[in-house]
Amino acid sequence: NAVFLSGWNRNVSIVDNEMVFIGDNAIASWGKTQEWDGRGGDQPRFTHIANNYVHEIAFFEKQSSFYFMAKTAQATVENNIVFNIPRAAM
Repeated sequence: NAVFLSGWNRNVSIVDNEMVFIGDNAIASWGKTQEWDGRGGDQPRFTHIANNYVHEIAFFEKQSSFYFMAKTAQATVENNIVFNIPRAAM
């Protein structure tokens, strides 16, 4: 992964980057919960991903994507250019 957000993260901006020849996901965010209860807030929230240019990713992991999110809340993804990836962008 080029960028990986894990656990408690707030107001992270990933803006105006070129990500190319990445072995896995370009961006991944993964929160933590108590079983299925996310009220503890240990998740990435208010992430802003904009104006990135992403291509030729997933050389090692064929289930990769531009933005992978698990147990993540309130993210904004806008105005990105993504191509030549193995599956869905998000």
